Amino acid sequence: MKKKRLALLTATMVACFSWSLPSSAAVLYQSGTLGGYSVSASLSMGSTSATASTTSGKAGAVVARTSYTYGFGVARYTVSASNSANSTYTSATANSNHYGSVSISATGSHSVSFDSYYWSPNTSTQ
Repeated sequence: MKKKRLALLTATMVACFSWSLPSSAAVLYQSGTLGGYSVSASLSMGSTSATASTTSGKAGAVVARTSYTYGFGVARYTVSASNSANSTYTSATANSNHYGSVSISATGSHSVSFDSYYWSPNTSTQ
């Protein structure tokens, strides 16, 4: 019985550790309340891109920016993307420009503003 538990625990730890590696799909999420409305920011990094998304419960100026770093051969590259809208949602995706590249890291900056309220969190895979 102890061996089965140990094996299950080991398998679970390996699965959790593998999920947290940068080359795996990583998703980071922040949320809050602004002027009584829910707001959220997320950053996801896959094997060839990173996407920053910003959501607001009330329409206003929403902004999403991302900076994505990847490796190709011995070189390291950083690409960026941004998008804004007068809405409740926007997203920006930065893509690798090289086939066979390896994801290294990503950062996101987000903002929501409406009425006299302002929210501006940052997200990062590091």
